[in-house]
Amino acid sequence: METILNLAYFPLGLFKLPGETLELHLFEPRYKQLADDLISGALAYFGIPFSVDLNGKKLGCLAELKKVIKKYPDGRYDLKIEITGIFEILDYQESLPGKLYAGGLAKQLDFEAQVIDDERLMEQLHIMKDTYPIYFNWVNHEPLTDIEILGSALIPDLEKLQYMQLYGSFVNQQNFLLYQLQRIACLLMQENAVNKGFCLN
Repeated sequence: METILNLAYFPLGLFKLPGETLELHLFEPRYKQLADDLISGALAYFGIPFSVDLNGKKLGCLAELKKVIKKYPDGRYDLKIEITGIFEILDYQESLPGKLYAGGLAKQLDFEAQVIDDERLMEQLHIMKDTYPIYFNWVNHEPLTDIEILGSALIPDLEKLQYMQLYGSFVNQQNFLLYQLQRIACLLMQENAVNKGFCLN
């Protein structure tokens, strides 16, 4: 069953997954107003649309306020938020009625962590854990889920967005993860080589 949400929007060039947290510094009047509404309880959550042209499916992440880190005398805020879901934008208004901030309708995606079952992907993870334990010391149990890999394996936000755009085909998603891990392994190998005085081409 589809869940349609009426969201306040805070567009950013980032894309996080459920369970991830981040800190925001809000200083524009519209986002200070958004923070006020979150703190007062007028808003239970808000949406963070990924604001780049590559966001073909118009995806974003649903966020909840976890903590007010600091409120400044001029009304600025430092907030800690947690990502709780993923949504697809259905409608975007530059400002909601009576508000300075943007908003609109969004469809919440029925998104759950999926257990990795691709042997090639698991083998690559274990190779990387053995080769680069400082980066992959979290690979210490099985089964692993896609959310654990995406949240812990140095995969950038844009690639997380691209992963979510493949939602509905777990085979393609796992192939995508395998490619990303191989790319990261190559970068780490090159970094180690440079640190030892070698250059790869």
